[in-house]
Amino acid sequence: MKTACRQKKETINEGLIYFASRSSVKEQLKAYARWPVFLNTPTFFYKKELINSIGFCDEEFKIYEDMSMVFRIISKGIKIHYMNKPTVKYRIHKNSLSRNDSVENLRKKEALKIFNKYRKQNLNIFNPIDLSIYYENWLRYKYKGFKGHKGVPLLLKFSLFYWYLKFNGVRSY
Repeated sequence: MKTACRQKKETINEGLIYFASRSSVKEQLKAYARWPVFLNTPTFFYKKELINSIGFCDEEFKIYEDMSMVFRIISKGIKIHYMNKPTVKYRIHKNSLSRNDSVENLRKKEALKIFNKYRKQNLNIFNPIDLSIYYENWLRYKYKGFKGHKGVPLLLKFSLFYWYLKFNGVRSY
């Protein structure tokens, strides 16, 4: 049985644009700690020497191994650049790891581990925007809701970082 395939001609990844437009490695590291946007690993191009320098993916992570790799690359002082050119095609379906609801718990656990292992060390709790990242992570991974209702989209609007991005033209955060 064949399934219909759709091809998206143009996808705008505002997070990627936000991240790649940072002018320095230090700013990229801060931006990625605040908003670890999805950077497709099959589209990374780098020299073998980089892998020899930083090592392979962090095997502690099965889903977010790409995120740990990005943190380790930037932490080495290497700026990541964006090439606006399709280099791979993805086959996305409802049972793929990124879409499958049965692994949602694992995704949440790993995202929280990424926060604790890689993101937190690049945030300053005395910076109001960084503090709002702690709030957002609490909402996403620890907040249990009230009488069965989480209301995260509404509560997210109390985040300073949410408004910072909105005022800077990001619509899809």
